[in-house]
Amino acid sequence: MSLLTDILVVSPYDTPIGPSTRSYDIATYLAAKYKVNFLCSNFCHFTRSYIDISSFSKSNLKLHVCLVTPYKTQLGRYISSIVYLVQIIFHILFRKPSLVITPSVPLYLSFFIVIACKFTSASTIFEIRDIWPLSLSQLSNLSTKSFLYRILDCMEKFIYTHCTHIVSSLSHAHLHVASCIPPNLLPPITFIPNPISQKLLDYSLQKSVPNKSQSSDFNQIVYIGGFGIVHDVHTLLHASSYYLQHFDPTAQFHFYGNGEKKQEIINLSHSFPSSEGIIFHDFIPKSEALKVACQADVLIAAIPNRSIFDYGINLNKIYLYLCAGKPIAFAGNIPYDFISEYLLGKTSPAEDHILLAESIHSLIVDPIPRQCLLNSGQNYINLNLSPSIICDRYLNIVDSVLEKK
Repeated sequence: MSLLTDILVVSPYDTPIGPSTRSYDIATYLAAKYKVNFLCSNFCHFTRSYIDISSFSKSNLKLHVCLVTPYKTQLGRYISSIVYLVQIIFHILFRKPSLVITPSVPLYLSFFIVIACKFTSASTIFEIRDIWPLSLSQLSNLSTKSFLYRILDCMEKFIYTHCTHIVSSLSHAHLHVASCIPPNLLPPITFIPNPISQKLLDYSLQKSVPNKSQSSDFNQIVYIGGFGIVHDVHTLLHASSYYLQHFDPTAQFHFYGNGEKKQEIINLSHSFPSSEGIIFHDFIPKSEALKVACQADVLIAAIPNRSIFDYGINLNKIYLYLCAGKPIAFAGNIPYDFISEYLLGKTSPAEDHILLAESIHSLIVDPIPRQCLLNSGQNYINLNLSPSIICDRYLNIVDSVLEKK
């Protein structure tokens, strides 16, 4: 296989620039060996705004901008997905790529892509970044008895049965897939975590990134991330209040980010007697976020107690924390506790704000030397998350799939 081989990378939400660039980064790497077409939208799903991506086509990487309707509601999002899907199907049927790489969100998009690939004999790599529809039932209250859930469940099993290969960013997704279809129908499944962005790595290596001033006379505990159901900021907030009341009333807890639950969290914080030590900030870009993280004594994160996380997590904010080289206090039940194993901080059970507060306290009163933490974080990144390592593994899978055609 060579540069004459045509690969299509489908990216409904990832873009060349913006909050999520994973698909484009991998497509760029694949373009060193293959001819790659990258289909995305110029309407960013995360910021709900247009972005200029016209200049991101490269040698052997052709960028196709799918026209979609801008949206602010869920209905508008569905309409936009349909418009996007129609353009992708036309591309598959008329350009006939040898391989199509398609993500699990939204699931119905990949379902129709896999069907289209059956007509053109194209191979398919299905990327599991989120397990639909199981995550919808546990995080969005979609009833497992509903008609929509059953339809999505059938789509999921069809994709697992008919795709060529599965790549999962969730460490234990293979257990879920194995529970859905018979063993004789299982496709090859490979775990490949999301790579850390090269820009974030570059920021972390800049000497201008400051460490916390040694003259600071109060402890700063920082959260940087979203305010949605999956982030469990409620537990972080309760842990903050408990810490301020039982350990250090002079500490400051800083919450950076936006999301659907933010105002609810802010209102809840006002009911706490120690609310003056809990401070909320707007969303900040990654370059500024790393500088903020470097000023913290402890960085915190949490996920709710849901069985969906038994299959692994995509907690990309941890990448930012790793680059900052500060202790991480994490609350969540995860199948692989890399935070404790790599001496990056402490992990406590999901939704247990008292144990989380105690973890924060222990990291502050008996801190691991910063350089040791920085080295641990950098070592973990170099061994597991660097773009070159992740993309090399992805390229090996693509080579294997195409060799079997």
